[in-house]
Amino acid sequence: DLYTLNEDGILAAEAEVTARGQSLDEFEIGFRRMRSGGLIVDTDHDSIRQAKVALEELNKHLKSDNDIGGLTPEDRAVALSEVTELQDTISKPKIRTHYLWDKANRILLWIVEKGAGSVVAELAKRALSHIHSFVNVFFN
Repeated sequence: DLYTLNEDGILAAEAEVTARGQSLDEFEIGFRRMRSGGLIVDTDHDSIRQAKVALEELNKHLKSDNDIGGLTPEDRAVALSEVTELQDTISKPKIRTHYLWDKANRILLWIVEKGAGSVVAELAKRALSHIHSFVNVFFN
């Protein structure tokens, strides 16, 4: 629901903040700092279910497929380990949005770049897209 603050509401909010011993600027800085850490949310969401499927497929292809682009054998082992960690992360019932995005973005973009033009790069893109859709729900 959207709410519109009228002048009385704004004055009441200002009074509440100052009653806490904060200036409006201090309150805003604290709010932005809290918001920058992300929100703790349930992972029971369609985008997470789709990301799980894409990550499972990516995991399978990393284990057995030769279509891995420029990933070296060492890269493949690291990618497999990190994708497994990401799968564990999104299997938890709750997650912090910024933690998930930071982890998924770093892991999956690396696979996309190293595996450019390969099936694993496409699967990494798909998984990242689903995770982005999930996180984006909370910040639009």
